[in-house]
Amino acid sequence: MTIFKKAVQFDAENVAQLKDLQVGNWVLGDSPLKGIWCGFDAKTAEPIVAWRDDMLRMENPTTFFNDQLARCKLVKFELYQNEGMSRENSEFINRYGLDNAFERIPAIKSAWDARHKGSKSFKPRNFTHWVLVADIRATDIEDAFYQQNNPYGLQSCEDRLTRYASQWSMSVGDIVKQGNTYHMCDNVGWTRIEIS
Repeated sequence: MTIFKKAVQFDAENVAQLKDLQVGNWVLGDSPLKGIWCGFDAKTAEPIVAWRDDMLRMENPTTFFNDQLARCKLVKFELYQNEGMSRENSEFINRYGLDNAFERIPAIKSAWDARHKGSKSFKPRNFTHWVLVADIRATDIEDAFYQQNNPYGLQSCEDRLTRYASQWSMSVGDIVKQGNTYHMCDNVGWTRIEIS
């Protein structure tokens, strides 16, 4: 394996050379036998581009791989979840019923609507019911979703989160902020929302 400006060339017959790399994104192709991978070193969280040794057929590979590494830059995403889904509110619903909960605790109604209707139900005035539960270092919003949900229980995913409160896996109705932009997780994809 050859290190190339934080990029890795691996032998097509020894895919195991990628075992120390965290799950990432295939830039070209969809597997070690077909493509170019953009991800992170599982130990150092440094961005890495990996490519098969017989794929390097370009005149200026430095420019290409530097461009791919730039795509791997980590940025901060803030995750907000609705406090209406708290354990205490769930107990209130179980005790007094959903209709009473909607009337007595506005956060429950906004959480319910967001979970079932996504961004179509969101009203900026209700943003006060969402609380910051985590910061996530990720390449983009889809990567933030993957890191927080951590489907394989990877420590490297956990290392990219700073948790501030109890939380659940990112899902419909959750809000992610990057810079000054807010997006709500919908049934399919993300929708940009305004909070004021």
